[in-house]
Amino acid sequence: MRLKQLQQMHPVQTHYRLYKSGKNWCAVLVTLVGGSCLGATLLVQPITANAATTSVLTTTASAATTATTSIGAASAESTSIPASAVATSAASATSTPASAMTTSASSAPDLTNSTVPASTAATSLATNSTPVSTASAAVSLTSNSTSQKTSVSVASSGGTVANSTAASATSSDVVPDTTIVTFGDTGIASAVQTALGVTGPITVGELRNYKQSVLSVGTDNNILTVTGSLSGMQYLQYLPAKTTVQLVTKYLSPDIDLTPLIPVHFSEIGIMIQNMAAVNLAPLLKTDPSQINEIQLISSVIADNSDYQKNSEGLTNAQLAELGPWLTAIDENDMNKSFNFNEGSLTDFSPLSGFTKMAYIVAVGQRVNVAQPVNLVTGQPAVFAPMPIIGLQGESLTSKYEVTWNGTNPAPAGPSQTPLTKLADGRFEIPTAYQAVPNADWFTYGFHGLVNFNGNRADFIQAQYPNNITLRYDSMIYQLANWQVAPQVYIRYINPTTKQVIQPYTINPGTTIGSTYDFTKLTQLANYRFLPATSSSPTGAYTQDPQYLTFNFAKAPVSAGGLTVNYVDPVGQEIAPSTTLTGQVGDVYSSTPIAVKNYVYRQLASTSLAASGTLPLKAGEIIYQYAPISLQRTITYLDTTTQRVLASATITGNYQSTVSDPTLAAIKHYQTAGYDLVSNDFPATTSPFATPELTRTYTVKLVHRLVTLQPTAKLPASVSLTRVIAQTISFKTATGQVLAPSIKQQVSFERTAVIDQVTGVIQYSPWRATVAPELAAVTVPQLANYRANLARIAPIEVNAASPDVNETVIYQPKSGTVAVHYQLAGTNQSLATTKLLTGNADHPFTATAPIIAGYQLAANQSAMITGDYPAGTEMIHFDYVRVPEQLMTSKAVTKQAVARTTIKPLVTSATSVTSLVAQHDQAGKYQLPQTSERRSGSIWGILGLTLIGLIGGLRHRKGQ
Repeated sequence: MRLKQLQQMHPVQTHYRLYKSGKNWCAVLVTLVGGSCLGATLLVQPITANAATTSVLTTTASAATTATTSIGAASAESTSIPASAVATSAASATSTPASAMTTSASSAPDLTNSTVPASTAATSLATNSTPVSTASAAVSLTSNSTSQKTSVSVASSGGTVANSTAASATSSDVVPDTTIVTFGDTGIASAVQTALGVTGPITVGELRNYKQSVLSVGTDNNILTVTGSLSGMQYLQYLPAKTTVQLVTKYLSPDIDLTPLIPVHFSEIGIMIQNMAAVNLAPLLKTDPSQINEIQLISSVIADNSDYQKNSEGLTNAQLAELGPWLTAIDENDMNKSFNFNEGSLTDFSPLSGFTKMAYIVAVGQRVNVAQPVNLVTGQPAVFAPMPIIGLQGESLTSKYEVTWNGTNPAPAGPSQTPLTKLADGRFEIPTAYQAVPNADWFTYGFHGLVNFNGNRADFIQAQYPNNITLRYDSMIYQLANWQVAPQVYIRYINPTTKQVIQPYTINPGTTIGSTYDFTKLTQLANYRFLPATSSSPTGAYTQDPQYLTFNFAKAPVSAGGLTVNYVDPVGQEIAPSTTLTGQVGDVYSSTPIAVKNYVYRQLASTSLAASGTLPLKAGEIIYQYAPISLQRTITYLDTTTQRVLASATITGNYQSTVSDPTLAAIKHYQTAGYDLVSNDFPATTSPFATPELTRTYTVKLVHRLVTLQPTAKLPASVSLTRVIAQTISFKTATGQVLAPSIKQQVSFERTAVIDQVTGVIQYSPWRATVAPELAAVTVPQLANYRANLARIAPIEVNAASPDVNETVIYQPKSGTVAVHYQLAGTNQSLATTKLLTGNADHPFTATAPIIAGYQLAANQSAMITGDYPAGTEMIHFDYVRVPEQLMTSKAVTKQAVARTTIKPLVTSATSVTSLVAQHDQAGKYQLPQTSERRSGSIWGILGLTLIGLIGGLRHRKGQ
């Protein structure tokens, strides 16, 4: 499965072909011999089969003849032949052309530059499969489709392994077909549903009625990832006896229970788990081995080669030994068998020594950690005894090691593989050893590997055993290493009589392994005599392993350096005068502590020499350590704002005694009074008596708490932090009549205040305007018919001390003139002198028509016109007509009726008004700023409008 995945990757196609090629030449040879034997057998013995009844296949052969079954061409899809293919191939074996088996078996073919099409592999599978016949084992398969009972027995010359599921199968008699099967993993459930062709719940009946020879739970090309449990797999025992299960799965955790697999009949078991070493594989021992043709226990779930020779937690030797009997039983069945143990941690294949039939065993990409360290010198040759590799027959394959991962100096972009040199004594040598990566505490040795196969068979191990049993293997061993910069010699200097060390040992590095050394000079020590008879030789050669030499010396009489006896407190301060002990080296000395006032003796200091002993060559010290009896501590509370000491307190206690912190309550009191804590050097986490000083002073520093008040905060009644300078502009007449809404604007000022919480003193900041400190200029509004005494109010700069500003704009009414003109209707002929009426704008005026001899008002002319004075000049007209002759002589009409109307007159032409005004200006009576004209309303027009209103009202009412 693992290498089948690799085959799909272009960079490792050669790798996969090598993996498969080991079986090809065996297949050809076996096909030739087996085909001949089978043909002879078929000529003399008819073949009968009854699929509807119990079928028995028993194959035997003479001890001198061995026949095996092989796939005729390497297939990228499978390394094993299903049991069904082996069972059914006999019918077609007699028709196999001899030309289909012409491959020479004299040597393994080189498939480095060749490929085999998948179609060729499929054809070969269909035509070249033959039943297996061996002399070393007999296999009996008995099936009964009606009882659902299966019994399997495997007999081998090397031992007997029996696994019977008859008892569990018998229980199926009481399991109804309607029983619903629940799987502990959705992927397994989906795979079984797909195989059965169902979409709903799976029942035991559907399993019993399965028609195919193999039910696949994952395939080599579509490995099933199991995220749940294998619960429910045990129900696959109810498949028909002729049906086997192909299980190809990977798991993300080693905590997988394989127990549900026990009663199932498998043709393939594939398990991929990264940490295979942690998996309990014991349940596999109870599964039926009789129909299994492929076992894959791969210690990786990664599809590419990133785990190759890198997983140190793969399948172990102990696990392989545990599985050995079961794997041997699988080998004894009449299947083409392959065993895949890739990415494991295997070095011992002797548990498979019972294999006697054709088998293909692949264990590439192994990684093993070895804890036994090896001494290596960087840049020097390195010799080591390698980890043993044991083959199937217990033989040693250790001599096959090929390369090591090696760095260089200076280090390149990455390590490279360096060939190993095999020595005659079975050890290996690295010509020049470097750490593969910086600071590595290991080194490696192993093989280039099958994945990296470049045509050199030494890249991996291929071991051939009788009956076409093949083992392909490669590994990389990671062993602990003690990397040394240079070869080392350590020398110890000992007085053998007293067993004392005369001086510290020395390290004496060399240059190269094999170079000589001479340490004769180091045998000369002052006041000592070298003892060569009991010492190591001072000459020799540097080796890969560090060497430890011992130089023994006898003492010569010499004055001792002297011992100074010191008396100190716990921190090393002297509390009494020191004394000195003198004599010869080796003389016995003895000293005792003395009494020191206010102190009590505790112990010798950790750096002190013993209180008694023999005088050494070098000077030394005896240090007696004392502790004070009672300590005094003073606490001062300082006002840092005024530099005044607020209070002080004294506490006493024994050295290293504990006491509650007395400053906490005092600080809280001062904080309530308005202080803030600046610092407190009184120890908060340790005792003030932890140090041995007899007296010590601690200071608690306090400062007046200053609280800054902002204008937006809630303020005391006595504090004002805002000021508003307001301006109000009113618009009135001289009599106080308000003509327009007042205009108001203001400038706000703010400041902050700082209150001393201890003294209560308040300090203010300067006032600051929130906007520009100016009352903006105001343009006085122009009102119709009025004149203001100001056109603009200038801007005013203000500050927080400025008073409020009140301004009043006074408006005077504008005067107006109405020119009354009397003229002959329909002409510009004036019948009387124009009369000028003057008054304040918007005040009422009344103009009446005089009686003019020989004339009367026109029919549509009113005798009285009223209105309001304009802000300028207007003109109104009274239109007259001539009185007819008969009316002139008649006395009937003596006076024209006067009717009052208020109609806005028509405006005359500007020329006539201007002329009129000019005339009055010359007379010095009037000034007319503007001109307009009014005419009296027409009575006919009024009557017409009235009639239209009446008609509209009638239509409106009729519409209702």
